[in-house]
Amino acid sequence: MQSFINLYGCICMSEQYKYFELKGTIEGDRVVIYGSYSRKQCSYELSVERASLKAEGYTDLKIEGRLVQDAPDMSIYDEDVIK
Repeated sequence: MQSFINLYGCICMSEQYKYFELKGTIEGDRVVIYGSYSRKQCSYELSVERASLKAEGYTDLKIEGRLVQDAPDMSIYDEDVIK
């Protein structure tokens, strides 16, 4: 859990969840190709799509994680979600 001070000066607690994005560079722009709360799903997507993404001109394909406050739909992600 992460704490922060809101506009009224109160300390608030908020849960944060790890969200993973498959990113690549095309024509000099860094873009998000796919996103998921499950790193396993992002890894699968990268393994399946790597050749076609490279053929389309994408380079520097990587999975990057970031913290978000939006909770995932647990009926979709089950135990794959990392807090």
